[in-house]
Amino acid sequence: MTLVMSTLATLTPFLQDIPNISLFPSKAVDLANLATMDKLYNILTGAVINSNHIKPQRFLEDAGDVVLERVRDAVERHDSVKVNIAFNGEFATKDKRANKSIITKNSEIYRCTDMHEWYERHVVEPILAPLEEFQERDSG
Repeated sequence: MTLVMSTLATLTPFLQDIPNISLFPSKAVDLANLATMDKLYNILTGAVINSNHIKPQRFLEDAGDVVLERVRDAVERHDSVKVNIAFNGEFATKDKRANKSIITKNSEIYRCTDMHEWYERHVVEPILAPLEEFQERDSG
């Protein structure tokens, strides 16, 4: 079984603070301010690759330290980030193989966020629930 978890952290852009930038496509956008927007909008990615775990829960537990360290570093640099996690797993039985992808919703993280609580509520739980349904459906 090969599992990959990647983190996507983006600095939350505060578009309303940039003059002449509109959230509505019908209004004009000042191209001179796009460089400013580029400085505000950073995308960071990373991956934690499983090489020996069989159970997804155990992998998520062990990967937590690495993920949290990377998210903490991004928060230290940018003050706040938006993060989502993509879990990709290959599951095998005696005669079948199946791939399963789960992408969590974006969640905002600030310096005051309890990182361990965030990881449990926004990563572990949203990934394990659909995996359990997937495994139950395919086992019976």
